[in-house]
Amino acid sequence: MAGEERLEELFGKVEELWSQYRQAAIEAIEEWEKTRIPLAERANILKTLIKTYEKELEELRVKAELGLTDPEKASEKIEKLGEELEAYKTELSRILDIMERYDKLSLEHLKRAGLPVPVSAAELKQRLMQLEELFKEGLIDEDTYKKLKEGLEAQLALAE
Repeated sequence: MAGEERLEELFGKVEELWSQYRQAAIEAIEEWEKTRIPLAERANILKTLIKTYEKELEELRVKAELGLTDPEKASEKIEKLGEELEAYKTELSRILDIMERYDKLSLEHLKRAGLPVPVSAAELKQRLMQLEELFKEGLIDEDTYKKLKEGLEAQLALAE
């Protein structure tokens, strides 16, 4: 029967494409997991740097107000530290965006390919709480917070 041969051909092609998709998804996810570790480490370093810079800026402002340091030098240093602080905040936001994007894509492809999902709903809830803390501490701006929160909530919906 000619129709049966055509069906065999089509379903054979589907099986081959499905196998290729699953393999490509696994490779992409494994690569992301390798890439994610140094990004997470850099994000932690940036969080620490941001807190340190904010503390240093506050100390400089207080010293300048109390006349304990040359106001002109303090102003120059405050400006320089402020610029560096903004650069660190921008980098942190960029890294968090990247992590959110590829975490979400990984989760989607794991589910789509029928592979086990390594991220639990509890872990995603923990990430949401950490994100809230970052926002409350002023380490990320409101736009970044809203964008990342939306992404984590979408991941949570997929994981539950």
